[in-house]
Amino acid sequence: MRQRTKAYIFAGMFLGMMILPRLLFIPLKDYVDTENYENRVYQEKPVLDFRNPGDLKAYPGWYDAYFNDHLAFKNPIVAFGKLTDIHVFGEVTSDAVLMGRDGWMFYKLKGEMEDSIADYQGTNHYSEEELERFATLLKQADSNLASKGMRLIFYMVPNKEQVYSEYMPWSVKVVHEQSKADLLYAYLRENTDCDVYYPLDEFRKAKDDWCQIYRKYDTHWNDMGAFMAAQMLIQDIDGEAFTPESYRAYDIDQRGTFSGDLATMLNLQKYYDDDPFLKVSGYREDVSFEMDYQNEHETVTHYSSDAAGKAGKVLICRDSFGVHMAEYFARNYPDVTLMDYRTEDCGAAALEIQPDAVVIEAAERYTDYMFGLLERLGTVGGGEGMPKEDTILDEGNAGI
Repeated sequence: MRQRTKAYIFAGMFLGMMILPRLLFIPLKDYVDTENYENRVYQEKPVLDFRNPGDLKAYPGWYDAYFNDHLAFKNPIVAFGKLTDIHVFGEVTSDAVLMGRDGWMFYKLKGEMEDSIADYQGTNHYSEEELERFATLLKQADSNLASKGMRLIFYMVPNKEQVYSEYMPWSVKVVHEQSKADLLYAYLRENTDCDVYYPLDEFRKAKDDWCQIYRKYDTHWNDMGAFMAAQMLIQDIDGEAFTPESYRAYDIDQRGTFSGDLATMLNLQKYYDDDPFLKVSGYREDVSFEMDYQNEHETVTHYSSDAAGKAGKVLICRDSFGVHMAEYFARNYPDVTLMDYRTEDCGAAALEIQPDAVVIEAAERYTDYMFGLLERLGTVGGGEGMPKEDTILDEGNAGI
């Protein structure tokens, strides 16, 4: 009898744990965070078709996915579990987010065209043949655009893991001191006359004795890092020397705080939201500008301004880092177009727009995309390039 009572008690507790949250969720759902932060569509409630034998077999999996996606109090439960992992074990279970020291977050998702951790560890160097091909494509793009009156600048943005390596977790060891980008930059400098940047040393110095230049809970640089990079490029286009005074001469305002995409991937953006929002103050505020075009997917934008720049038109072939430079280019040049090279045909755009300067802003982790982009820029409008290859890009990762 005693065993039966215990069984009833445990059964009642189990049913209560299953049913009570759902009952409580009904009156509390308007006060509970139910937003989808997972960058995917939640599973809809499946409908079982008894006439289809395949449905009978697949239905349990469908319903399990639906139940997990729509679990009552899902977001608070997930957040509690992840916060516990972070504060107790110093790490978190995630395919995309790596917890660093002092609360810093890093991007670790490995894709076909990117691998930030391998970049940091130095385990994914280009082969000699790949370096030679990269250099050849860059020279052909530079030559082809120059023949049409356009100047090409190639700017590699250092990964956050490289700039703020002191916050990387001890568990991620550097295997080779020189990264893929280090070796690529050195090879391009030695074997081409093209205008190439990889300002890792400058960025490390700036973050040590100027201000924070990358976001703590995000994959990207902050506005200060974007401003510094923009100043390098603008002064290059204008034929002026870049010095620390080019970006340090301005005051810095703190305009509140924010979270970031990495914290959002963990559904912890409400808990990690104290990163200072820094903004340059007093930079060319006499210039008026506006974004007068943006396509549906926000991969193409155009800015017009009353700036009297040394260049009239500038085309920026960018990834998600380049978005933050738009304002500074618009304050210097009257006609600025930004295009995401991962999804758009920058070669055709260059031919149509006929800019004075074409800037390629490429995050270090995205250099593999450059083979396709440089080949396109080297052949557009009848330029002589290397034989065509399949350069179809994966649009699914274009937002990060």
